[in-house]
Amino acid sequence: MILGAAALAGCGFTPLYGPENSPAQWALPDVTTAQAHLFHNALISEGIDDNPNGTALQYRINTTEDSIGQIADGSEARRNIQGEVVIWRSDDPQNKITLRAFTGYDASGAAVAVRAAKLDAEARLMTLLARQTALQLTLWQRARR
Repeated sequence: MILGAAALAGCGFTPLYGPENSPAQWALPDVTTAQAHLFHNALISEGIDDNPNGTALQYRINTTEDSIGQIADGSEARRNIQGEVVIWRSDDPQNKITLRAFTGYDASGAAVAVRAAKLDAEARLMTLLARQTALQLTLWQRARR
């Protein structure tokens, strides 16, 4: 183990996450919607801690939903949710980046099952967007060094 660490140190390897590259150096905005709550929690799961002393991050979440399949009687079989998050640092509001993802869910069956599938799909979508956001925050952090 020690030999492996010494070999990596000698080759110039620097970890993506480390004390100087920590993605935790961000102050997240207040949560105001259910989607923002899911996104906020997903960011934390990705290692982005809400650090009030960090660089203030701002974001705007937009989602759209549409039918992508029907069964023989004309009722919906599947729905698609597209999402985008626009992120920017408060100290650089002109440098905005848009990240996009999509997911789907089964829209056939009992109303309660469809509702549960939709909620699950929304959580998956926010996780996908949070993963992209965490990567972008890490890249911003590294660029500032």
